[in-house]
Amino acid sequence: GYLSYARYEKHYRTEVKNELLAIADLKADGLVQWRKERIGDAAALYQNYNFSELVRRYFSMPSDEKTAGRLRARLRRVQDASQYNEVYLLDAHGSVRLSVTEAQRPISRHAALRAAEVQRTGQVALVDFYRNELDGGVYLAVIVPILDDNPGGGAIGTLVMRIDPRHRLYPFLERWPIPSLTAETLLVRREGEAVLFLNELSFQNNTALKLQLSLDRKDLPVVQAVLGRKGIVEGRDFRGVSVLADLRAVPDSPWFMVSRIDASEISSPLRERLWIMVGFVVVLLFGAGAGVGLLSRRQSVNFYQEQCRAAEVLRESEERYRSLFENMLDGYAYCRMIYDDGIPQDFVYLEVNPSFERLTGLKDVAGKKVSEVIPGIRETNAGLIEMYGRVALSGKPERFESFVEPLGIWFAISVYSSEAEHFIAVFDNITERKQAEEALRRYTAELRRSNEELGQFAYIASHDLQEPLRMISSYLQLIEHRYKDKLDQDANEFITYAVDGANRLQNMINGLLSYSRVESRGKPFVDVDCERVLVQVLSNLTFAIEKSGASVTHDPLPTIQSDESQLIQVFQNLIENAVKFRGREPLKVHLSAERREGEWVFAVKDNGMGIEEQYQERIFTMFQQLQGRRYPGVGIGLTICRRIIDRHKGRIWIESETGKGSTFYFSIPDKRG
Repeated sequence: GYLSYARYEKHYRTEVKNELLAIADLKADGLVQWRKERIGDAAALYQNYNFSELVRRYFSMPSDEKTAGRLRARLRRVQDASQYNEVYLLDAHGSVRLSVTEAQRPISRHAALRAAEVQRTGQVALVDFYRNELDGGVYLAVIVPILDDNPGGGAIGTLVMRIDPRHRLYPFLERWPIPSLTAETLLVRREGEAVLFLNELSFQNNTALKLQLSLDRKDLPVVQAVLGRKGIVEGRDFRGVSVLADLRAVPDSPWFMVSRIDASEISSPLRERLWIMVGFVVVLLFGAGAGVGLLSRRQSVNFYQEQCRAAEVLRESEERYRSLFENMLDGYAYCRMIYDDGIPQDFVYLEVNPSFERLTGLKDVAGKKVSEVIPGIRETNAGLIEMYGRVALSGKPERFESFVEPLGIWFAISVYSSEAEHFIAVFDNITERKQAEEALRRYTAELRRSNEELGQFAYIASHDLQEPLRMISSYLQLIEHRYKDKLDQDANEFITYAVDGANRLQNMINGLLSYSRVESRGKPFVDVDCERVLVQVLSNLTFAIEKSGASVTHDPLPTIQSDESQLIQVFQNLIENAVKFRGREPLKVHLSAERREGEWVFAVKDNGMGIEEQYQERIFTMFQQLQGRRYPGVGIGLTICRRIIDRHKGRIWIESETGKGSTFYFSIPDKRG
């Protein structure tokens, strides 16, 4: 039992060290890559004379809004691509001339001094961790000199790209690829005769750039790392806790990295194994050692296999989650609800994705209450907070739409409960859709009112106007019959004009009635054979066609979904117009139909008088007669045609040239497929 345990302990500790070494390699490579990416960001702008020329023009003409806009857009792309906390543009005197956020906050003294140094040297600099005396935050920065493109010219200014390590760097250091309660990565550097901690620690708050340890404490792993020791060491950290740690310097940086895990966590499986071994020996003494040994071995193998599988599944799950979290188009917020006597009062944003900031316009909300981020929301959107609280308590997901009044934005929100008092909100900005729906509601109401007024007008025209008009027309005709030969020539002309005007007014009222009845008296759409429709139309116009000597021909016509009586009216109006406005040549009218992109396009072509281009849209307007009273009619036929085609969800238009005839086109959707 002792030999077995000793072999297991040796193997296990070797595995733990190898695992710690692999994780430290991963962290160190990540830090090196992160620094290379920041230098790469600077390289894209360093000695970029197009960018330098843009800055030079802005410095010389700061009131030029076009140049300022181009420069701000360029810097915003730089900020968005790498998620810099702030981007400042400084002139040769170190004054801030432009910042992407337009807040015009003063730059910290440390960054300003480094910018002046870069101004003198003309070389890119990656400014190490420093504390901003203005807001107390910890930042890094990439400073790029903006070089004059003239020979021998120096730097005309500097570009300071400030990094908030809480967004990317600290989370990378805090993540541990396998489950662990005590594992942690420390990032430190030497400050004189002390070790300065650069990141926040799990077991102590407010340590970044504040916690320092003397180099005299050489038993501490962090001190050994700064003094040059590398590799795996065992010892006690500044808490007095035994740890196993990997020590190394981060290449091309002043940083040292310590990846550690408490010895108690490492020893826990060993203690478990020890007790198993003791039990094995006890059972062996009673004659059952072989069976117990086999069981122990099998359990051990299963345990490590399960640990490996769990670690792999966790890694893959975190990669998928992070990819989805960073790239999803919807906003994502992981929050903790705050209750008072079981009633939801507020909640705290724990983590949000980039789309959250894009959709809401809110920045740096992690760790803050919603009442701080959106003042007034508890008063205006109490129902929203209540909904979140209900989901967090019940665990039942809900989906709803809400108008967040302080932001003036409509959101479609799906809420899920992740654990007790925690919830996840996934949302999208639907303000434009809501505005469109409201506009559609107003338009529909206005259209309904207009249709009601039109129906009322049709009723008045058909009842109240017809009767007095018939009486006027009858009495005028009676006067004409009795007194036409008893009056002078002027009186006869007056009577003729009056009778003609009454008839025209009656025709106009009848036309208005026909126009208003297109919708109200329309029939359901059915399959209609257009060739049968044309036969009916030609039968109705037999006398007019024979009298004019017109020739009407047609190509094969389709069967479509339509109102047959209204389709007859369209064909008849168009052919009748061709007969009415024929030219000197014998009239020829030809009908055709062609299927185009899900609709049938009909054409009625003639060789008549034609219409000038400037009047081609006017002919579809009510009571518009281009030829005055030379031709019969009141100018409403084409207006009715357009209304009928509109009811069929189609279009009607004309192509014409004076003296060369006209072609009327109209389309009807092909609902038969």
